[in-house]
Amino acid sequence: MSKYLDITVMPLNRCFDRGRWRFYWQKVFREGRPAPRELVESEEKFWAEKIRSSGSNGLFCDITIGGRGSPLSQAQVWEVERELKQHHPHIRFFPIWVKTRGDKDQKTALREMEKTDFFTQEIDEMQRKGVFRLAIHSAKDLPDPLPEGLQLIAITKGLSSRDVLVLREGESLSPGSRIGTSSDRRMAAIQALGSDLTIIEIRGAIDVRLAALDKGEIDGLVVAQCALERLKEDHRNHILLDGDVAPMQGRLAVVALSSDEEMNQIFRPLHHEAHSLSRQ
Repeated sequence: MSKYLDITVMPLNRCFDRGRWRFYWQKVFREGRPAPRELVESEEKFWAEKIRSSGSNGLFCDITIGGRGSPLSQAQVWEVERELKQHHPHIRFFPIWVKTRGDKDQKTALREMEKTDFFTQEIDEMQRKGVFRLAIHSAKDLPDPLPEGLQLIAITKGLSSRDVLVLREGESLSPGSRIGTSSDRRMAAIQALGSDLTIIEIRGAIDVRLAALDKGEIDGLVVAQCALERLKEDHRNHILLDGDVAPMQGRLAVVALSSDEEMNQIFRPLHHEAHSLSRQ
């Protein structure tokens, strides 16, 4: 694999200096024309010298990434970038945040949406059109099967798969406590704590749900432990729950175009061998 990538094919996703290329992106690439040959040769020399002088064997590469715009989804994208930098320290992510149907629809119960593209449809469509090169999702949110033209190239080791019950500071469960969740699995875990607890259907990004807890709209909230950790909210008063959790909870998935063998190779070190890539 070359030290720098073919900037004439996918300029936004290849190795380039953003300042040096901004004018050419605006004037040339948006119109779908190839970069002038002399510009390509100049840029290749620039990166070859940068690689030689740094003594690095890694890639210098900017990769456009599609992801949902919620704070948790953004944290997940940067988590994958940090992991990738352990293998390719000069690769950078440039994310494009997308609001999906799952973000807009706050009424549909999630129990009806498992293994569908509820949280990925818009991202999948944009990726297939070439708006960005890769997409990063919570692995549990992936549709099964993936849309035609996309492949799953890595599932990270991830964080804890456990669920937790978050309570306000200094408070504990009491008869009649209102517990927010919209998952059948999580409802079962709460009912195991006591039949006198009241289940409240709640949807929305985790920061919105935590705000509802803080405002007293509910007395407890069931969330993934990994979500608290990724948002630096694991200092909150919480109880670890037993019971089933969503498959692949805590893991992150990297999706590429089926034809993109280059990204497949680059992200291979991130794939945790305990997980299958069979959804491609």
